Amino acid sequence: MAHLFAAIRDLRFPGIKTVIWAHNTHIEENAAATDLGMPTMGTYLADALGDDYITFGLIGWDVHLDWGPRRCGPMPTTDFAADAVEVLLHELGERFLLVDLDFRGSDRPFLEPGREYQLGRIHRMVPGDNFDGLFFLNHSQRMKPLGWDPCM
Repeated sequence: MAHLFAAIRDLRFPGIKTVIWAHNTHIEENAAATDLGMPTMGTYLADALGDDYITFGLIGWDVHLDWGPRRCGPMPTTDFAADAVEVLLHELGERFLLVDLDFRGSDRPFLEPGREYQLGRIHRMVPGDNFDGLFFLNHSQRMKPLGWDPCM
C-alpha cells in the first residue's frame, strides 16, 4: 500500500503535499511497536518521509457504522477499557475535540507521554508514538454508503 501510494503520488502530483484518508490502523506510524506486531502502510511512509509524514487518527465514543454485512448500527461503548482514550475524552463532555499528541510546551499533557492506552476498542498503543494528533467525535453518525445499499 505504501509503495503504491508513493508511486501514484510521484506520477500524478510530484512534490505536492498529499492527504491520505484511511483507517487508523493503515496510517499509524509505529505499528510494529503496537499489539499488531507488524508494520503497516503508515510505518513504511513514516520511515520514508520522516518529519514530512503527519498523522491524525479519527476516534469516537458513540460511533454508528454501515460496513455492509460486517457491522450495522451503533458500536457498543462497553467495548472500551477504563483507560481508553475515547473514554477519557468522552468524560470531558465536548462534542468534538482536536488532540495534539506532540505535547511541546505542556508540563501537564492530557495523555501521559510514553504511556500505553487503549485506542479504538481493541488496540493498545502509545498514542503519540503512532499519531501526531487525534480527531475525536463524541457522536458519529453512520455513513451513507456508495458501494452498497444502506443497512437497517
